[in-house]
Amino acid sequence: MSDTIQITILQQDAGSGSDMRPESQQEINVTHDTSETLMSTLLKNQLVCGDFCGGTGKCQRCRVRFLEATQLPTNTERIVFTPDELRQGYRLACMARPKNSCVICLDFIQSRKMDIVTDMMVLSEKVDCKGQIGYIIAVDLGTTTIAMQLMDLESGH
Repeated sequence: MSDTIQITILQQDAGSGSDMRPESQQEINVTHDTSETLMSTLLKNQLVCGDFCGGTGKCQRCRVRFLEATQLPTNTERIVFTPDELRQGYRLACMARPKNSCVICLDFIQSRKMDIVTDMMVLSEKVDCKGQIGYIIAVDLGTTTIAMQLMDLESGH
């Protein structure tokens, strides 16, 4: 049988800059099942979108900072974070399994915008596509993300 605890999550309001002043924060209280990961609770409460690397800790994008009741780091977290970051309470939401009520702030690394093929003029200088009807596809195979873009050679769309 698992226990439930309360987690207070401090989220920075949009457009308030990078500092975490009390007046620029939103406080959200959620119930957490101690048998589950913090990421699971965040997903259930629709506080984040996507599980990124599926809970393996490889992408390191689900950073959180425990402000109260910091838990001991996992072996993966000891590799991912510097000793100073660990002392400051940084952990991975996909690895963290809080057992006591705590206060955290989300420090997720946002995925960057992926503009693969952006300018038909640059493309046409490198590839002679005049008079041809077809498409071109660009594929970026990353460690945790695959991004693709399809372009109509005639219209540039």
